[in-house]
Amino acid sequence: MIFYVFMVISIANLKGGVGKTITSIYLSLLLSEFKKVLLVDVDKQANASKYFVELSEIKKKNLLNFLKTKKFKQNTIKVTNNLTLLPATLQLAQFGEHFSSVYGKEQLFKLRLSPTLTNFNYVILDNPPDLSMLNVNSLIISDIVLIPINIEEWAVDGARSIRDNLNELVQTFDIKKPQIYILPTMIQNRYDKKQLKEVSEFFDKPTLLDPIKYITNLEKYKKERKVNKKLLENYKKSFRGVFDG
Repeated sequence: MIFYVFMVISIANLKGGVGKTITSIYLSLLLSEFKKVLLVDVDKQANASKYFVELSEIKKKNLLNFLKTKKFKQNTIKVTNNLTLLPATLQLAQFGEHFSSVYGKEQLFKLRLSPTLTNFNYVILDNPPDLSMLNVNSLIISDIVLIPINIEEWAVDGARSIRDNLNELVQTFDIKKPQIYILPTMIQNRYDKKQLKEVSEFFDKPTLLDPIKYITNLEKYKKERKVNKKLLENYKKSFRGVFDG
């Protein structure tokens, strides 16, 4: 059996509609070209899951079942030889109810996932736009927090909230502070570089990635489960030199 040195990457922003899920999908596709990747869908909307598999599959195999049963293989789906999906389901909304009495529920992901992580080079967590216990679990286990952000007030507020939450978690659970990567998304032509610089100053020495340009008809590609080659190249350019391969 081969064991890998793994890296856990959370895609997070408390503002919806900034490109978290599409970033999770395309980063997973890119990294799985040359490495073993686990994509964990932590968002009950399950959009990342539905991009790869039918809804009927994620009713049987999903993250909530895994957390309850500890059965990893029975709840994951092999998308390609290098890409494995741990899907989400609407029932993730019941996470708090199921684990309310569990001691250390904030570190349940760490407890359950740790035995399996050495089977992968990268673990990517697609997080919901809220400060739920699911998000807390993801941030605690992460080596990198990648924040997609379009330059508008609400998205900036979401990034600021992630920073504050991370600082609190680092102090409360005595964990190492993850590296921060900021990814400008949905950029059409020109964008306010000064404002983006101000956002990056919220964090301690973040890495500012090249922007992802706005792509028309993206919903059509998502619905048809097709890869937008132009967008894939855009992500490849943005992540070049960030993750070795």
